[in-house]
This record gives sequence, C-alpha cells and structure tokens, in this order.
Amino acid sequence: MKKTPKPIYIDSSYHRLNPSQPLPLPLLGRSTGLTCPACFSLGHQTTPLKYLTQLSTCWRVACSLKPPPGGGHYYRSWNFTQLNHEIASINEGNWPPKPYQPRQPAAANPIPIPDETNEPLAMFASQRLIEQIFRPTTSTSPAGSPKKSDAITCRGVDGRTSAHLPTEARQGNKRCRYRACASCCNTLGDKDRICPAKGHVSKHEGNSGATKNWRTVGGWESREWEWAV
Repeated sequence: MKKTPKPIYIDSSYHRLNPSQPLPLPLLGRSTGLTCPACFSLGHQTTPLKYLTQLSTCWRVACSLKPPPGGGHYYRSWNFTQLNHEIASINEGNWPPKPYQPRQPAAANPIPIPDETNEPLAMFASQRLIEQIFRPTTSTSPAGSPKKSDAITCRGVDGRTSAHLPTEARQGNKRCRYRACASCCNTLGDKDRICPAKGHVSKHEGNSGATKNWRTVGGWESREWEWAV
C-alpha cells in the first residue's frame, strides 16, 4: 500500500521575496526567502518569514514583525528533513516543490512457520540447530579420510637385500625395525630382536647347522648357505 505524501509546507500560498535568487538554507534568525502569507494578504508584500527557533526535529518559522500586545501572529513548525527536501526542489526549478516521500523501512523477512508445505525446510533448520549445539569441541579426523599407509621403499638391511636388487623399488614397511620388506627383514635381520611390523616374524628363527656366507655378484651381494656336515 502506497503511503500518502505529507502536505507540502511551502505551497502556492507562499510568495518568494526574490524569485531570481535561490532560497537560503535554514539558519537561526535568518530570512526564509518567503513572505509572510498573513501580511501579504493585507497588502504587505515584503514582510519576510524568519527562522525564529530551532527545536530538536523542526524549525519554528514566524513573521519577522513583532506581534501586537495580547495578540498572536503567523508561525509554523517545519520538520528538518521535509523542509530541506522542499528547499532543494524549489532551487531546482520546481514550484511548488515536489511532495516529500519518507523512506519506507525495509520489510523484515518473516520466519517460516512449519506446516505441511514447508516441513522439509523446518526439518533442515532443526538439524542445523542440533549440529551447532552438539558440535564436538575436540578436533577429530574427518570421516572417511584415507588411512595413512605404512608403505615405504625397501632398502634392505644394512644396505643388503634378500630377494631383490637394492635398485629395485620394492615396498618396505615403516613399522619394520629396518624399514624393509618382510623378505629382507626375515632373512637378513637380527634373529634375536623382535620386529613389530605386521607380517614379519616375531622372532627370527635360526637355521640349525647352517651359516650365511656373502659374495659379490655384478656389484651386489648375494647370499649363500653353507651347511655343516
């Protein structure tokens, strides 16, 4: 619904003292640039209206002549915002000025009321509220995050490898005491030390009556077993 504009302050009943000059801005004790309508109707066409009093939200405008004893005189109260609008409109060449239209406050968005038509929206809002209330305070790893792998490249035990060349990329295990593959750990590792890696033997078993000899073949070491007779 369109709001009806307020009545114009400076309507066609007023006359300008000097139509060729713009109306001055409001100032206490200063002329408005308009004649007093009451005096103008009596033939006094040059009696000005003045800004007599400045109130909290408006100007008190009155005739510049002192009223007779026991009698009153012409005065009006004009709101700051509307008066400034009308002065600017007149100085732009409009007579009478364009009506003042107060700014309409922005309408607040209504809060949706749960019913059969917006039930999914209400359920979504309720779920968001529950998540905010019961949000965990401690940092946890995101759900579905990939498990960290224990895989690394096997470099053998003390630079020696069991079933592959040192330059071959075989998967090792970072949980292994030697960070080696199961073959290298089980074959070349210390028999008396336990390896915590999964799939590696808990304790290396010795070979009864057998000793390990090493020889270099093509730049890498190869193992041989010598069995005692």
